[in-house]
Amino acid sequence: MAGSGRRLVLVVLVGLSLLGAGCGDAGAPPATAPDASTPTQATSSQLPNAVHPTCVKPDEQDNVIKFRNAEDVELVGVLLGDGRTGIVLGHQLRGSLCEWMPVARQLAERGYRVLAIDFAGFGESESAAGRRTLVEDVAAAADQLERAGSEQVVLIGSSMGGTAVVSAATEVT
Repeated sequence: MAGSGRRLVLVVLVGLSLLGAGCGDAGAPPATAPDASTPTQATSSQLPNAVHPTCVKPDEQDNVIKFRNAEDVELVGVLLGDGRTGIVLGHQLRGSLCEWMPVARQLAERGYRVLAIDFAGFGESESAAGRRTLVEDVAAAADQLERAGSEQVVLIGSSMGGTAVVSAATEVT
């Protein structure tokens, strides 16, 4: 099987395995009250123009990127890590990049460059005029990873995002 064929099979298998697994709520662990002896830190909600202040940490706000898809819709994502292999993470219906942030951090720590995105019309991304642009969103995210230096790109999504990455796999080289 040719290299691109193997890559497509890998993307399809990963996407399909996540279709069912990603349908639950992947929220952050419950917050605990700060201890009086613990120094307080600035929170994302205290930063002007913070993106997703409930899930993107203050030190990650510099990693927020805004980019456009082929339909000229502005998308929002968080780019973590600096590995040669890039990973696009697409969320489920009625979700946002927040559902992927814990996984994105773990993957970045393991040496991958990771881009968790808000699809058009979700989270903090613009809405597309009259239609979903899921495939275009994934392709634009993959382009961002390649521009950042990724030599290979892996597409992963949950539920709606899983369908989007499988559909986009034929368009992402």
